[in-house]
Amino acid sequence: MNLRNRGDSMPIFFQVTSSSLPIAIASIGNQWEQESIVRPDGYPHFHWLQTEAGYGEISIDGKIIRLPKGKGVLIRPFVPHYYYANQGWLTKFVTFNGTLSDHLVNMVGKGHYITDEYTGAFPFGAWIDRVIAQHMSGDKNPLELSTSAYAFLLNLSQKDRITEYSDDPLYLHYISPTLRTLKHNYDRPLTLAGLADDLFVSPQYLSRIFKRFMGETVISYLQAYRVNKAKELLINHPSLKIQEISDLTGFSDASYFVAFFKKTTKYTPLQFRRLYLNRHLQ
Repeated sequence: MNLRNRGDSMPIFFQVTSSSLPIAIASIGNQWEQESIVRPDGYPHFHWLQTEAGYGEISIDGKIIRLPKGKGVLIRPFVPHYYYANQGWLTKFVTFNGTLSDHLVNMVGKGHYITDEYTGAFPFGAWIDRVIAQHMSGDKNPLELSTSAYAFLLNLSQKDRITEYSDDPLYLHYISPTLRTLKHNYDRPLTLAGLADDLFVSPQYLSRIFKRFMGETVISYLQAYRVNKAKELLINHPSLKIQEISDLTGFSDASYFVAFFKKTTKYTPLQFRRLYLNRHLQ
């Protein structure tokens, strides 16, 4: 067992359970001040990363995955990926190995990653905290931890399981169609009033319900979604001009797009493109 600290927090423990077990915990940590990381060859184990505070983004398969508080992603071994850290991004994580690790793909599927935003079905974050607390206190049973790790991965594999909001009538009636409209029409002029009219409610009501479920306003969600799409275009289509990316992502004009992108990411679009490409070429 190894422990690394930055100050009095940010613990990380290695090989909490023996790799001779069927499924073992190769590393685990929480309260981690996450930095930007480039892994052109991926990571050698199945790797779960979840946001504790703030938010960050991960690039996998040319897609930008936003990880707000509570959302996590499981990445398969040796899948190239890139963490883009924002200020104040705190994460918790766990990686898995063991004698059956080569067969885990049969359980979690052949996709390069799995995301989980609502953790009501299985408390992934609380599970990490509990394992760390048990490890630090010396109160642990390796066989129980191996079985528990299996349950962790098994719950992630249930892609179509019911989320905590799936049967909420307000979410189904107002939030789900709003999200669908935002994601399918982000490149068009969209307003809160127009979205509310489509649902026959007032803008104030839609705004209040949306923030209750999503933790942010409709417009902030839309703008963040547009910025993520812009990042994907900057990375995947380096020949596109800034004006073209602005038009394709629904921003009113290129100057506003550049200013908003920099306010959100600390970089201009061209700086972001160079930063990303340079890191992947290192």
